Amino acid sequence: MRTVAVAVLFLFLAGAACAAPLYSFKILASAYCPCEKCCGKWSKNGLTRSGRRPTPRRTIAADPHVFPLGSCLRINGTQYQVEDIGSAIKGRRVDIFHASHSEALKFGRQELTATFC
Repeated sequence: MRTVAVAVLFLFLAGAACAAPLYSFKILASAYCPCEKCCGKWSKNGLTRSGRRPTPRRTIAADPHVFPLGSCLRINGTQYQVEDIGSAIKGRRVDIFHASHSEALKFGRQELTATFC
């Protein structure tokens, strides 16, 4: 029994030692909502590029060459999924979906730290 416990402890510690540290990077984050001012002609559709309904605290738009659709990013402790793209979103920029235009304006533009989930 003691041998099994030692073996389990060894495997646990060996796995912890080999775990790669999270790679963090800076992004420029802005905000958008489902209104016509933010989404233009696509506001009528109500769906993201991935075909899903956007959801606050989940949906972000990003450059698909940098963060492909379906990518998971943790930004300020919240886990987001790249579900949309935008013509003005290039490079390490993301657009975070908000429920209302006033919330999106309040968020503004911020330089934030992100990691891959």
